[in-house]
Formats: sequence, structure tokens, C-alpha cells
Amino acid sequence: HHTNAAARLKSLFQTALGRQPTATEIKRWQAALRSIASLHNVAPAQHMKSIPVWKDMAHTMFNTKEFLFNH
Repeated sequence: HHTNAAARLKSLFQTALGRQPTATEIKRWQAALRSIASLHNVAPAQHMKSIPVWKDMAHTMFNTKEFLFNH
């Protein structure tokens, strides 16, 4: 399994979009991760273990224009 958020995000990108994210995209998605975790009242140290946070991250990825128009 993934040991950090960046690795999990890279895997999510590969699965959803069929490519690796750029460094800028990783930074943006990490910011989104923090925002979503905050909405769920999940502390930063618990991001990796939170199913609701990663479920929302996946839903967000699946609602990007790139996913919707390339699949």
C-alpha cells in the first residue's frame, strides 16, 4: 500500500487518467486533500487512513474535465 499522500495521488491519477501527475498537480491535489480532510474533521496525521477522505478525493478526480471527456 501507499506510504504517503503523494504516492496515493500518483496511483489515483494513473488509475483514473492513465498518466502520472505533474509536480504542480500533486501540489494542487494535496491542497484539495487537506481541504477535504478538514471538511471531514480528519487531522493531517490521519489522512492516509480515512476512507471518507479518499472516497471524496476519488469522486473529485472522476468529476474532472479530463476524466469526463477522455473516457
